[in-house]
Amino acid sequence: MRRPFVTVFSRTILISSFAAGVANGHDYVVRVDEPMQRLDVEARFDERVDRIAARSDDAGRYLISAYDCDTGQRLRSRGRRLVLPESGIDCLRYSVNLERAARDERRNSTLSSSNVIVSTAAWFWRPSLDDVESIRVQFDLASSIDVSIPWRPVEGESDVFELTTSPQSSTAPAVFGEFEYHEADIPGATLRVTVLNGEQPLDSAALVDWVAEAASQITLVYGEFPNPSPSVVLIPVGSRSWSDAPVPFGRVIRDGGETIELFINENRDIEDFYGHWTATHEFSHLMVPYITSRHRWVSEGLAQYYQNVLLARAGHQSERQAWQELYEGFERGRGSAVGRSPNDVANGSWRDGTMKVYWTGAVVALLGDVELRAGSDGQQSLDTVLRELWECCLPSDRTWSGPELYRQLDDIAGRPIFMPLYRRYANSTDFPDAMPTLARLGVKIENDRVRLTEDAELAEVRSAITRH
Repeated sequence: MRRPFVTVFSRTILISSFAAGVANGHDYVVRVDEPMQRLDVEARFDERVDRIAARSDDAGRYLISAYDCDTGQRLRSRGRRLVLPESGIDCLRYSVNLERAARDERRNSTLSSSNVIVSTAAWFWRPSLDDVESIRVQFDLASSIDVSIPWRPVEGESDVFELTTSPQSSTAPAVFGEFEYHEADIPGATLRVTVLNGEQPLDSAALVDWVAEAASQITLVYGEFPNPSPSVVLIPVGSRSWSDAPVPFGRVIRDGGETIELFINENRDIEDFYGHWTATHEFSHLMVPYITSRHRWVSEGLAQYYQNVLLARAGHQSERQAWQELYEGFERGRGSAVGRSPNDVANGSWRDGTMKVYWTGAVVALLGDVELRAGSDGQQSLDTVLRELWECCLPSDRTWSGPELYRQLDDIAGRPIFMPLYRRYANSTDFPDAMPTLARLGVKIENDRVRLTEDAELAEVRSAITRH
């Protein structure tokens, strides 16, 4: 099994090795007591602020107290907002019931008590980032407590991070306690990998090797990883796993930085992880900006397409297996949410719409990739277009629409490829028909089994898609 060369650094505490200039902004200091029951914060603002809020509606339930630290005036919370004096404040001091917030966090249900996840939305009260470039946050922690957070590390300083504008697709995980932290170098990036403690011991070094290999598959698209320092959090699910898969679930969170959460089944051998698709799928999401929920099928479909293409390029499945997986996925999409368009079902309100969300966009990715390659004699491809998207626009600090992404890809390609496909299928109840394109590629279907032929019109294009 081919595995990339990676350099792994292990540390007891999170220490930055990334260059990140700190802009003018607000300054926070965060302290956590040793039992991890209470979190205390002091914030001094670059200028007087008149609005401070948390992202979670539940944040007020965890707030113990809040004060204007210059005047001593106590501040009340109203929902997710603090009620401030009309003149605003220059300094805020507040305390949070960390134990209660952690108890309400479902991700902690399979973890050892030595470490906890508490969403930043539950404890981080702040002004808007609209009027300031960044917020600098220093964690002043006891030696027995480490922190892992997706915000950008500040060069040369331990446990100091910079929070800047981001899409806020979900809520960032903050991890406190004892856990293993590693850094792994891959082309174009240094992964910050946090391995949490669960019900049984883990071989964290082996898991980090696997994570690095899965992330390196993305470099098979255009040579580099699209984010220079993403956070990867491995959450063991142990005996409570709802699936026998090595990675039953994963997701990308873009909130103050990009985090890939991977829920891992410790009962599986490490070799089982290498051919599994979840990590490849999640890392593939980072090749495009965060897409609004109405057009989620656009980004999910691209990741679904690339998870199969890249597993073949990395040697984890054969070319025929990759096309078999794609064909079977297209058929699942065809039978999903019949009578509904992908735009209709993308927001998750249709229980049977999942496969349509994932596989409509995958067909569009395939059709666009083939047209790019065939129309340019191999000089263009979805790979080359995504590289230019990375160079111009990633990582992005805002939410994009599906049409906005497709228009950008067409501008890069210099011809209309994806917007015609969007207009044809986004609001159509008909599932995109991939069969004519598969036939041109030499992907023959016989009794639902794929057979590849070398005398097809676009057989070379087919081979190029899965070949590295």
